[in-house]
Amino acid sequence: MIRAALALATARAAAPLDAATTKRLDHLHDLLHQAHTKPLPTWTVSHEDADAIDWAPLANGSAKAVATGEWRGTRVVRKRVACADPIKTLARTHKRRAHPLPLMEKHFAEAVGELYFMEHLRGRPGIPILRGAWYTREGLEYVVDDAGPPLLMTGIHKKVARNIARRRPLRLARALLECFRSFSEVGGYFLDDLTWRQFSLR
Repeated sequence: MIRAALALATARAAAPLDAATTKRLDHLHDLLHQAHTKPLPTWTVSHEDADAIDWAPLANGSAKAVATGEWRGTRVVRKRVACADPIKTLARTHKRRAHPLPLMEKHFAEAVGELYFMEHLRGRPGIPILRGAWYTREGLEYVVDDAGPPLLMTGIHKKVARNIARRRPLRLARALLECFRSFSEVGGYFLDDLTWRQFSLR
C-alpha cells in the first residue's frame, strides 16, 4: 500500500479520466470549497460514525494527529490536520506565490492532495480506501482504511515479510510494481519521499 501525502490541490492523470472519476473529483472539489456538504456516494463513514469509534492514538506529529480504530470489523485510521481557515487556504494554494505557505497551511494542502489522490485512484492496487472526510472547528478530518504495518517493520511483521519474500518472491515483486503503476503510470503522480516506510503488508 502506498502511504503518500502528495501536495497537490487537484488530481492530474497520465491518462484521460473516465466520467465516473471526473464526477467524483468534481464532487470532492465542491465539498472542500463548501459549495455543499453532501458526502461522496463512495464514502461510507460519516462524521457521526467517526465520533462513535473508540480511537487509539497512533502518531501525533507536526503535520497530522493520527489514531487507529475499528469500524464494522474493518481497521481504519483517522487523520486530523489543523487549519484555521480551510477555504481561504485552498484559495491561496491556487495562486502563484513568491514565498512558501506557512507550515500549518502547507500540511493542510498536502492533506487535501491526499484526498484527491485516494479518490482519484479508488479501487486500484496499493491505494487505501478513503471512507469519508469533513471539516471540523480545528480543520480537516478524514478516515481511511488501515494499510497495516510498514513492509520492513522490525519484529514479527519483518519476519512475515521476509517469509513472503522467500516463498513468493514474484508475487511480492508484482504487488510492488502494481503499486507503482497505480500512482505513477495511471495516476501521473511523482512520489518524492520514496522509502520502505511508504509500503505496508496486509
